[in-house]
Amino acid sequence: MSNFYQSSLTLRGGRYVGRGGDAAYGITNTGDDTVLRAENVVALGEGGMANYALANGEAVAYLLGGHFTARGWGDTYAIFNYSGSTLQADGIVVLSESAGTYSRALQNSASEATLNGGAFTAFGGSDARGIFNYHAGAVLRAVGVTALGQDSVQFNYGLYNKDGVEAYLQGGAFTGRGGTSANGLYNSDENTLLEAHEVAALGEN
Repeated sequence: MSNFYQSSLTLRGGRYVGRGGDAAYGITNTGDDTVLRAENVVALGEGGMANYALANGEAVAYLLGGHFTARGWGDTYAIFNYSGSTLQADGIVVLSESAGTYSRALQNSASEATLNGGAFTAFGGSDARGIFNYHAGAVLRAVGVTALGQDSVQFNYGLYNKDGVEAYLQGGAFTGRGGTSANGLYNSDENTLLEAHEVAALGEN
């Protein structure tokens, strides 16, 4: 399912699947003034060299409930929010698994993401991150979310906050488990801000 350039798309329920090839997309939402509203959808990208349940680029996406899954032998990004996009999500379940190298439940790159509840889980590969907030200008606001990076052979993070970004957390649980390095919360680089209130963070091998 593709929504492109100044279009508005509303989805209520349904299953959207992309499979195989160089890149497998369940849903793409891209281009200036492009808006997606999705309620209780199931989106899956699998079996490609790169896999995305939802790719939101230079666009706006409002998500209410639903399941977003990326899996396969390539890199997996269940939700990829990038290039000045806006993502608002309430109570979604996001899973990245069976990655070859990079496993990301949510990657927020130079964009804004507001999360109310929801579960963000990344398994496998050599680098698993439940939430990856990255690249200057990225802003993450999360209330009561659960973020888990687990079972990568090397690096596992609940939230990885890096490269001049901002993250504001209220409640929630952030866990990195397994591999050679595990962190519930990881905050790095100049001009990077993390504010966390009443959160639980755990890193364990």
